[in-house]
Amino acid sequence: MAPGSTPIPSAYMPPLYAFLMAGLLKLLGSDFGAASAVTVIQAILGTATAWLVYRSAELVVSRRAAIWALAVYAVFPLGVYASAQVSAVVLYVFLAQLTLWLLLEWRYGAHSHPRQLAAAGLSAGLLLLARGEALAIVAVFAVWVLVVSDPQVRRPRNLGAIRRLANCACFSLPAIALAVPWTLRNLSAFGTLTSPTASGGYNLWQGQNSNATGIHGGSVTPPVVEGGHLRRLIDALPGTNDYELRRDNLYLHDALQAISADPARSVILGLKKIAMYWTNLYPGVSINYPGAQSPLIVVPWLTIVILAIAGIVGLRRQWLRASIIHLYVITNTLVIAVFFVMPRYNLAVLPCVAIFAAAGIDWLATRPRQHGGVRSSERRTLDKSVLPS
Repeated sequence: MAPGSTPIPSAYMPPLYAFLMAGLLKLLGSDFGAASAVTVIQAILGTATAWLVYRSAELVVSRRAAIWALAVYAVFPLGVYASAQVSAVVLYVFLAQLTLWLLLEWRYGAHSHPRQLAAAGLSAGLLLLARGEALAIVAVFAVWVLVVSDPQVRRPRNLGAIRRLANCACFSLPAIALAVPWTLRNLSAFGTLTSPTASGGYNLWQGQNSNATGIHGGSVTPPVVEGGHLRRLIDALPGTNDYELRRDNLYLHDALQAISADPARSVILGLKKIAMYWTNLYPGVSINYPGAQSPLIVVPWLTIVILAIAGIVGLRRQWLRASIIHLYVITNTLVIAVFFVMPRYNLAVLPCVAIFAAAGIDWLATRPRQHGGVRSSERRTLDKSVLPS
């Protein structure tokens, strides 16, 4: 970055969105043109995600609930706003929801076929190239495929196990195949096998350092910065190809030291991050993230979260059908608890919350009618039983 210096390789972020931006910049020749084009692409992806939310809700709940889910997601302020920002989050949300829908279609659709699993695997592979924490998400999806595969296959037992493993491989292998080239690039660039991104230690430090608030240190006032000892260690690193890996290891070591020094604090901070993630409220934190406390962000989010809780209650007897959505939401929440929360991060679960909120709207709307119908039926039966023959 310094004038006259030699560039060194980076794996700070997954490559998919960077490749998209670089391609648009090369094609259109200007920052403004590339930024304008990517917002159009993101608007298309956002619209496609709304359709995927509809299809997923139709498979998990009902067509009526699917219409509610589509309406909630399509007009949700944060989702609409995100499409106009140069950020990888819209692409990530689209790929995550595409993978979810394909897996639901394979398991519960009218025309289940292994090619849907393979397509889900390809989508999951792109997801790995779009977001660092996708590694945990895709692993959970693979376990889900292994567990829910072909429950009708009972005899012989080994045939059922083979079928399950084959289905898991059908999903996992395409995902791995898409991730391999980036892994090989990192091996070539850094001379060692690495995780998909070279920012895991840094992100853990942001969420676990001794002064952590639960928010990224650059989004609070005053900002949370490295202590003198850590800063000196980072400044002393040589500008070699593995600089980024060495720096990330320093952050990782400092974060682990902070956790081991006060584990109880880390647990309490994790619970605080979960609360902030699911309420969009940041009590006691001087957050300076633009628009984070806007009523257009907080009020709609709290509304659909309350409706989603009602939907989860209404779907309690169909929990297995909605299990992959539950697992996706839980995994994202645990990632936040370990690392850190930002106001835009709940966009990752917004499609799932919209589905559960739609189920809540449907359940609350039909519940009084159902109870009334039962009472009326009971009353008619009672009337008939006391009438003389």
